[in-house]
Amino acid sequence: RDEVVKFLKQCISMDIRTVVIVHGRGERSNPPALMKSFVSSWLQQIKEVQCVHSAQRFHGGSGAVYVLLRKSADKKLENRERHQKRLG
Repeated sequence: RDEVVKFLKQCISMDIRTVVIVHGRGERSNPPALMKSFVSSWLQQIKEVQCVHSAQRFHGGSGAVYVLLRKSADKKLENRERHQKRLG
């Protein structure tokens, strides 16, 4: 869990908003896909995570998830200013 949180904080600090987390399929574990359940649960608890979706097959399929991170306050302000100039 700590590694996932640390990774997401690094992404946020570098203004990376879309990431892929590969957790593996857990085919050989008993019960299967335990890590997938944990990762899904952890991501729901992190306020910076906007949404999570299963990855496309070529990005890992059921062994990975896409994570969309919320915009930082700086990026929101930057966006607001950019769009305000167009309107005004």
